[in-house]
Amino acid sequence: MIRPRFLLFIALLTFAACTKDPVVVGDNQAPPDGTVESVTKENYVNKLYISLLGRKATSDEFNAGLSTVEAHGFSIGDRKALVAEIQSKSAFCDNEFKISCANLLNESDTNDARSYVYIYLQAIASTNNAQEIVWLNADLQRILPFIPLVDELRDGTIDFVQLHKISVNNVLYDQVNMGTQNFVVSMFQNFFYRAPSDTVLADCKNMIDNNVGKTPMLFGQEGHSKHDFIEIFFASDEYFEGQVRAQFKRFLFREPNTEEMVKATISYKNTKDFKALQTYVLTTNEYAGIQ
Repeated sequence: MIRPRFLLFIALLTFAACTKDPVVVGDNQAPPDGTVESVTKENYVNKLYISLLGRKATSDEFNAGLSTVEAHGFSIGDRKALVAEIQSKSAFCDNEFKISCANLLNESDTNDARSYVYIYLQAIASTNNAQEIVWLNADLQRILPFIPLVDELRDGTIDFVQLHKISVNNVLYDQVNMGTQNFVVSMFQNFFYRAPSDTVLADCKNMIDNNVGKTPMLFGQEGHSKHDFIEIFFASDEYFEGQVRAQFKRFLFREPNTEEMVKATISYKNTKDFKALQTYVLTTNEYAGIQ
């Protein structure tokens, strides 16, 4: 008589003999998928151009882009190559600057900045009030760095963190968010997607206005001017988290999960590489339309 335990042993041996070892892919990346439909690749090329340049690809750009993503079966490397190719175009910086102006400045741009420069120069030339000249010169010096922003983005003189610093520290931003309290609230809402607590708001106002007898703190750091506030604000973890959230919401229409948030935030804070942050999102299977 065959015992049940012996039958179980035979069954386990049979199962083990039929089981194949799993194939391990290096770097934890799936191999190129040769089954991806042509329409998926075509949509990816057009969607990338719209996402990064605000327009569809031309016929030549489309054909070249399609060739790029088909080089190795629509692999992650193929997608990275196409993203980098589009980001290298001058129109990329133009589009990012336009988006920043729309989000932060109610679409005011360099033409508006030049108008203010003219106004300040005329005002300085027409007054003999020494204190007024000091104030006008201070505002003039804050608006001047805004004018060459696009060119400096193109040649790499500044990064996107500096773009934001300059964009919020001038008369254009002041006109949209008048007064210290409105300025602080707008900063938290634009970059952190939340309002500051009453305590934090009070500290930030004291810092920007340099109120005597106060020791204002933001993220554990003391400051006594608007410059201090801006430097502390744009060095904070929450600023870089906010930028990660912005790219996920812009391209995937959702918030990043915990793993995505941690990975992308650490990378962006360490490198300040905005293009790499975008590439991380734009080369995902989710964005590419692969199930």
